[in-house]
Amino acid sequence: MNDQLLEVFIREDCDTHARSVLLAAIKAKSGTASVEDFTFNRFNVRLDFEAGEAVIDDEINPSDGEYRLSLERFASRVAAVVT
Repeated sequence: MNDQLLEVFIREDCDTHARSVLLAAIKAKSGTASVEDFTFNRFNVRLDFEAGEAVIDDEINPSDGEYRLSLERFASRVAAVVT
């Protein structure tokens, strides 16, 4: 899937709380070999610091699959959210 899943996550689940939790985890764990999982209202987000990627999957519409993108790009997109 293209960026559509990312954009739906940003629009529907990336509120002030989600944004601060995700950015804090990225800041604290970058450069480690850890994985952090987050469950929000509609989406699950996995931050894989060892692989350097974020994985977003839609709990409501699992047929949409998952979307993988670089951790750097994900962090930049989340940081740009204005709530």
